Parts: sequence; C-alpha cells; structure tokens
Amino acid sequence: MRAMRLTPLLPLLPLLAAALPWFLQPDASRRAEEFEFANGTIDLGIVVRDLERSAAFYGEEGLGLSAKRPFSVPGEFCSKAGLTDGSGLDIKVFRPSAATPGTHTGIKLMQAPKEAATSKNGTILEELGYSYLTIYVTHLDPILERLAKRGVKPLAEGPTPLPGQGPGGTLLALVPDPDGNLIELIGPR
Repeated sequence: MRAMRLTPLLPLLPLLAAALPWFLQPDASRRAEEFEFANGTIDLGIVVRDLERSAAFYGEEGLGLSAKRPFSVPGEFCSKAGLTDGSGLDIKVFRPSAATPGTHTGIKLMQAPKEAATSKNGTILEELGYSYLTIYVTHLDPILERLAKRGVKPLAEGPTPLPGQGPGGTLLALVPDPDGNLIELIGPR
C-alpha cells in the first residue's frame, strides 16, 4: 500500500538527490558564492606613527592578538596602486588567535613615512569615517592588566556593564591605541 503512495514521487528522486548537496552547504559558503567574496576575512589597515610601539599594543604584550608573517610592499608598486606617493610599506599583521579559519579579521599596521595627523578621537562621534574597532574577548581583565602595564587605561568609567547585563555580565571597555584610535573591548571580566 505504501509503495503506491510513493510511486508519483519516484521521478523526482534524481532531482532531489542532485539538490541535496546544495541544501546541505553551510549558509556562509552559499553567501560567499552569492556575494563573490573569496572568504570571510576583512582586514583593516591602520597607519601608525611608531610601528614597533603599535605592534606591542596590538600584539601579545597588549591586546593579545597573534602576530602573523609581516611583509613589505615596494614603493613602485605602492605608487602604481595608489597606496602611497612612492614610499614603500613595511606591514605587520595581527589576527585573533581563536578565530575560525576563513572567518576572521586582520589588523595590518604600517608606519607613516612622514609626519601625519593624529586621530582626534575623544569619543566615537568626533570624526567622520572609521572611528573605532570592536574586539570580542573571552575575558577583559587579563587584557586590561597588560594594557595598564603599558600605561593604557579604559576611557570614562570603563569597563561598563552593557545594558541589562549587571556587574557579572558582559562589559564594554573603550581604550585608545598609541595614536589615539579607539578600540572597543567587549566581554566578561
């Protein structure tokens, strides 16, 4: 009796079998194809006054990001690509160590070849453009302790509990990097 009910569906089985791999694909994989992104990585370039000082802030001694292989870009290429006026770039790259491969953000630090203006950020609404970077962490205290050793402390009353979280929940701490760029750290103590 049951075989008779399935009989009209038999011609559809090859179509269903062919479509099954597409339905089983992770959503992120489908989205990458639809939007033509090669992967889930977005890198943020930050021009700094002192490359070594900023590398210490963003790296293991400060925020705790993992240093990746640095690289240099020749001045001729920089000029042709519109990156600089002919100056070469030495770039240090940092990534969260716990990031899932293919879905993480990188921070690329490069030193300004000549005197450049410093960020005026005192709060996130004082300048147009990119004004802060958010990093989600598993525990704020170790990071804030490392930063305190470098003379960096949270702005205002931070770390501050997010609305509805209470003192034992998720907190936000806003800290400046050596050039005044704001970093928003979010996580529990």
